Amino acid sequence: MKNGQIHHDMNLMDVGSEREKRSALVAWDDTEHRDYRDIQKWVDLNCGFIISVYEAYRTTGDRESFLRLWPNMKRAADRIKKQVELLGNKEYPLTFDRSENSYDAGGNPDPYNANISAVAYRIMAELSAETGESDKAAEYAEACKTVVKSFADRYIRGRDPMTGKHCENVFSGQELAYHLRLGQMWSQAETDSVISRLNHFYYPCYWGAGLSRRHLRRVDALPARTLRRAAAAHRAPRRMDGPAERRLHAAVPGSRPGVRPSDQHPAMGRQAQADGGQH
Repeated sequence: MKNGQIHHDMNLMDVGSEREKRSALVAWDDTEHRDYRDIQKWVDLNCGFIISVYEAYRTTGDRESFLRLWPNMKRAADRIKKQVELLGNKEYPLTFDRSENSYDAGGNPDPYNANISAVAYRIMAELSAETGESDKAAEYAEACKTVVKSFADRYIRGRDPMTGKHCENVFSGQELAYHLRLGQMWSQAETDSVISRLNHFYYPCYWGAGLSRRHLRRVDALPARTLRRAAAAHRAPRRMDGPAERRLHAAVPGSRPGVRPSDQHPAMGRQAQADGGQH
C-alpha cells in the first residue's frame, strides 16, 4: 500500500455476493486493493515480507532481485515503526498493545508481533550495512536490541500474559532467527523459560493423567470420570514417572523427568496463574 502496509490478499475481494470472482487476481500494480479484512494493524505481514525476501536472497544469492525489492523492504520496515507509533506500549518500547496479525482467529497477537519484529529489525540492520546505509543499520540494530529486551522484560520476566489462545507462535522470532542462521536473540535461560511455559500451557491433561499422545488424540472419547480425575491430578502437585512423561521432559531443556515443570519452576506456576489460571 502507499503507506507501506503489506497486503494479505492478492485476489479480488470487493465482489459482493459473487464469491466465484474471488479467484481472479488483482492487477500487479494495484497497491490499494481491498483485503478480506482491515489489515492496518497486522504487524506480521510487514515482518513476514522482510523475512521472506531475506530468506530468498540468502538462499539464491540473487542480488539483482534483492536490490529491486530493497525499497519495498524499507517501506515495510517504516510501516512497522509507524505501527509502533500508533500501537506501541510506552512502558516496554517497541512492543505492542491492541495490535493484530494475520492469524485472526482470536487470542492476543501482541507478544507474537513484538517477537517477530525483532527478526525483521535484525535483518534490516544486516542488509542496510550491506547496502552501505550505515546510519540505518545502526538504527535497526538498536531497534532489535530494544525489542528483544522489552519482550523479555514484559513477557518473560514480567507479569504480562504470554500464554493464551493460539499462543503457540509467541516465540516465532527466535525460531526464525535459528532457521535463518541469525543466531540466538534471547538468552538460553529466557528461551528455556518460554518453552517450558508453552509446554506447561498446552499439556495439562498429559501431565495430569499420564496419557500418551495416542490417547490425547482421542481425548473427546474419554469418560467424564477420567477427565475429572485428570483435572484433579493436574491441580495436585505430584510426581509424574510414566514413560510418556519421561519422553516429554527429555524434549524440554532444563526439565527433570518425574517432576511437573511448574513444580520445578515456581515462577512459571505463578505466571500460569497470572495468565488466567491455565496451568
